[in-house]
Amino acid sequence: MLFEGYREMESYGVVDATKAFVRVYLPKHHWHYLLWLKSQGLDFDRFTQDCDKRRRQIGEGSVLLPDFLEVVTERLANIHYRPYADRSNVVQPVLIHQLSTAIDKAEAYFRNSGPNATRWNSWTGHHTN
Repeated sequence: MLFEGYREMESYGVVDATKAFVRVYLPKHHWHYLLWLKSQGLDFDRFTQDCDKRRRQIGEGSVLLPDFLEVVTERLANIHYRPYADRSNVVQPVLIHQLSTAIDKAEAYFRNSGPNATRWNSWTGHHTN
């Protein structure tokens, strides 16, 4: 299978906005990217707390923390990896303003997605009419 393991889930403990330790399940490749960012100096606890605070502003219970983190991670990866004409990839450093931009864009995505933002686009989403 071409994408075997692409959606394998893995869980790690993160700190949420209330400073509670919670377990979050995300696709394995998302965790590899986030842990790499942490090894490059990302304050991971602050990052997850910022994501959780923004998620809670959307509406309590409307968006789950794993869904929000997944969208932010995808947006960061899109900012981070820059393909060039010679088909090489150059890994760019992730700057503080890029973190806030990715969080802003994720919040806007969920705010503009209607009452059930994760219905179609998330692994935790449920099909509802």
